Amino acid sequence: MKYSGTFDIETSYLVQGDGDLFRWYGEYFFAVPYKIYLPLGACINIYFSQEWDAYLYLYHKNYFGEIVCVAENDDWDWLDSFIRFTAYNDGDYYIVGTTLGAEVSGYYFINVYGDNVGIYKNQTPQIAVYSKDKSIFIDNIGTDANISIFDVFGYIIKQEKSDVSSVEIPVYKTGVYIVHVNNEVFKVLIK
Repeated sequence: MKYSGTFDIETSYLVQGDGDLFRWYGEYFFAVPYKIYLPLGACINIYFSQEWDAYLYLYHKNYFGEIVCVAENDDWDWLDSFIRFTAYNDGDYYIVGTTLGAEVSGYYFINVYGDNVGIYKNQTPQIAVYSKDKSIFIDNIGTDANISIFDVFGYIIKQEKSDVSSVEIPVYKTGVYIVHVNNEVFKVLIK
């Protein structure tokens, strides 16, 4: 599942930090929430990128009805955030993407993938693109996928047709890469 948008006063929530569950006390942050369902034991991966510095939270309502932060991350891969989480209870979880700095606007995208993850039960897995070290990983692509990787200047780095559901493509230079998988486009940062 992929979500994208822009943090700005017209399309996003401006949330005051409380110094406990969300960011710094008294500061205001753009934030976007997504509710997902996870069955017990499901493993979820959440990759969050924002134009400046992304910060990512995962919340769950506990047995007593209290919202608790079960995971958070900043700077997993330079300025992007990543959470890998295994559900210890089935039910609704809440992904909240925000920024490290207060009132920082700009484009963002969240990529969610894993076992039995979905806004709706029985949803087809979505393509996931992420980076680790000097490689670009592409998961849930199915067979007969056309993959093209470009640098920021539009030069083709690699082009292939995949017959497997997951691939790892090594790259040797740091920077931003644009990944096309069939008709979908992703941005990946290699540092």
